[in-house]
Amino acid sequence: MARWPFRPAPPPGAARGDDEAGIREELELYLEMRTQELVEGGMSPADARREAERRFGDPEEVARRVRQARKNGHGNGRWGMGGWMHDVAYAARTFRRSPGFTLMAGLTLAVALAGNTAIFSVLDAAVLRSLPFPDAGRLVQINGVHVREGETAVRYASVPEFRDWRERARTVGAMAAVSPRSVTLAGDGQAQRFTAEFVSEGYFALLGGRTSLGRVFSAEEYAVPDGHPVVVLSRDMWQNQFGGDPEIVGRTLQVNERLVTVVGVMAGDFAGLTLDADLWSPLSMISLVASPRLLESRGSRFLPVVGRLAPGATAEDAQGELDAIARDLQADFPDTHEDRFAQVVSLREAYLGTTGRLLWVLFGAGALLLFIAAANVANLLLVRAHARSRELVVRRAVGASGGRIARQLLLESLTLAALGGGAGLLLAAWGLGALTPLIPDGMLPAYATPALSTRVFAFTLGVLVLVGVGAGTAPALASAGKDLASALRSGGRGTTARGVRTQRVFVVTQVGLALLLLVGAGLLTRSFQAQLAVDPGMEMDGVHAFRLQPPRERYPDGQAMRAYTSEIRRALEGVPGVEGVALSSDFPFRGNSSGSFVVRPDDLETLIRYHRHSVTPGYFRTVGVQLREGRFLEPSDDETAPVVVVVTESFVRRVFPDAASGLGLTVLIAGPDNPESIAEIVGIVEDIRYRDLTQDMMAEANSPDVFFAMAQVPSLSLEVTYRVTGDPVQVGAAVRRAVQGVDPATPIFGMASLEELYRAQTATPRFAAFLMGLFSALALLLACVGIYGVLSFTVGQRGPEIALRRALGAQAGDVARSVVWDGARLAAVGLVVGGGVALLGGRLLESLLFNVTTRDPATFAVVAATMMAVATAAAAIPAWRAARKSPADALDGG
Repeated sequence: MARWPFRPAPPPGAARGDDEAGIREELELYLEMRTQELVEGGMSPADARREAERRFGDPEEVARRVRQARKNGHGNGRWGMGGWMHDVAYAARTFRRSPGFTLMAGLTLAVALAGNTAIFSVLDAAVLRSLPFPDAGRLVQINGVHVREGETAVRYASVPEFRDWRERARTVGAMAAVSPRSVTLAGDGQAQRFTAEFVSEGYFALLGGRTSLGRVFSAEEYAVPDGHPVVVLSRDMWQNQFGGDPEIVGRTLQVNERLVTVVGVMAGDFAGLTLDADLWSPLSMISLVASPRLLESRGSRFLPVVGRLAPGATAEDAQGELDAIARDLQADFPDTHEDRFAQVVSLREAYLGTTGRLLWVLFGAGALLLFIAAANVANLLLVRAHARSRELVVRRAVGASGGRIARQLLLESLTLAALGGGAGLLLAAWGLGALTPLIPDGMLPAYATPALSTRVFAFTLGVLVLVGVGAGTAPALASAGKDLASALRSGGRGTTARGVRTQRVFVVTQVGLALLLLVGAGLLTRSFQAQLAVDPGMEMDGVHAFRLQPPRERYPDGQAMRAYTSEIRRALEGVPGVEGVALSSDFPFRGNSSGSFVVRPDDLETLIRYHRHSVTPGYFRTVGVQLREGRFLEPSDDETAPVVVVVTESFVRRVFPDAASGLGLTVLIAGPDNPESIAEIVGIVEDIRYRDLTQDMMAEANSPDVFFAMAQVPSLSLEVTYRVTGDPVQVGAAVRRAVQGVDPATPIFGMASLEELYRAQTATPRFAAFLMGLFSALALLLACVGIYGVLSFTVGQRGPEIALRRALGAQAGDVARSVVWDGARLAAVGLVVGGGVALLGGRLLESLLFNVTTRDPATFAVVAATMMAVATAAAAIPAWRAARKSPADALDGG
């Protein structure tokens, strides 16, 4: 039987090499560890060694079995599969012996990785995946814009303008227009609302739509205004509403009280440019929902236009060409094209708006959190490598190379990353399920459905490898660079100055990155608070609204609409729990008001765009708008009386900047070409937030609000507003019954409270601030743990120094202050580095902020104070421990 010290003999024909040295190393290490366990159990070192050798058995036989296992493991080389599996198994054993370390490091990685994976899933679905159209990367949206006084306002395109673009542009090979509208489909029961797209010729070919039944529209159907009432159905509508009837083609339906013929059913999941269209009709049939005059009016701009760039053309080329076309149109049609240009954006950008930038910012925040977690785990591994110095010294003493030990430590880091990654994927699946319902409606386009896909898994796997290598490199290099003689002299309890410096670099990095996240979260939170501080100009409590769109065929003129609105008001005023009823053409925060131009009688050259609202008497009282001067609109302001208007304070400041009061002044409505359309201002109300809270009160410099009496300026679309004093659910059900009692063929849709609409306005900034705040809190916690870990380690290393200071008369408070000061210095360096990066990188958030600058001093001051407070708190426990050490304890390292 072979005895110790053991040198394994290679099998016949084999050369002694690194593999035999590795076997000797592992067996000796195992024996050393068992000896240490027996010593800790109370045996003397000599007895423990003999007992460990007895339990171990014949080392030659054990070496033979190890050699055979490696051979069966498909390779006995250093980098062979057997070697790797052996190292992984060894890493797993070391983790089992340190459950606290394994749990802390694995959980740190799991939480950070879960957050990063969940956000990447959303980013992948919305930004990185292809749009559901062929050759989507070359699709662009073309908007008409007004550029005036430095402001750019999107106005879409009129039908004549779209035709001009399509005929003259060469950089855009194909171009189509679409007008999404809601329509009413009559059936056997209650009428239902559906989304229709009124489209120009070439629309289906451009977006890859094809039919499974029937056909799309013919050239004649596109060309003849109001001449061919035909529709194509989506597959979902065909199946859900008509049971997949194979004879649907040729069937007649009733849409908005008019008969239309089904000529086709779309194949697959095609849902149009809106991504949720139920049916399509030619643009020439816009009369189904609006006046056919829209087809020839250059001032009626309601069409989004989509096009595909010509081969070899870029978006910049198209923008330059359309700018030239816009200048030609300005010269040809000065009255309607003054300051009028085109704007070319990628179709994805048109869908996402600022959401794309926000998602990249949130993904960046998740990446920063992951870096902080990796630095934290690297620090933990460094501390653990120091705690294992005795083990590593023994391995070096029995012949293991520094590279072999470094490889083992690196593999342990990768194994730890894999453990954290597995838990992280489970957390990510749970977190994505919890995160998706929190994403505000409308923040993501309809094509984006976040999910843990193969791409997401591949991303997570790549991140795991990077984190594992990154976190394990520092302890591996530190171990490989250790001087064996000095390590043996210190009994395996020492550490290198380079290792301490590396730990401090990691902590400074953690603090700096945490500061970046905290500043970003602080700026977004301050922006969110600024939005909440905006006065909407209304009393929102108890105010509810819903939409109606009476069929044009049934209510063809102003007289019929006035009768209908009167019936609706009387019906709702009789509903218990309803206090105050009014109708309007639109509603705050929905952003669907129409507009035109107004001029002063003494200045016919200056056209001022305004937003038009038609309201019934009592509207302002119902929504709680304050009257500043004059009076509200009254029942006497009917079709027989002179046209009067109520305007906002912003209107008076914009149109009559030098007037002491706007009351009694007159304006020409719809521009100087309509000298008979004179309206007198009879009231001035406070500014109302009809559009986005983050926009200027007038949306842009030339869009103040004007309110007409609905009896004088009827509206085809109606918003019904009522104030509730009882249970909103019960009252809402009663309101529905009352409206259906007036006309069952007119469906109710868009029912919501004013508070819900207001919350929807702030949902996206609230969501962004919440996620950034969550990432920041985790980053702050990890930075705190990092500072605590380094200072605890430092206190242990400074045992002899502390003992000497205490022996020479240093007070406990002096020792504690030195430890706290050490932590404060680390935090201060991190604050300086992170603060500089935050100042430079703040521009990434600029477009997402409202009334807050990226260099907001209050945010930086609060964040810096918070970080210093946390650093001090993290240093407090190690400082307290150091202060309690007696000289004898410190010398013993206790």
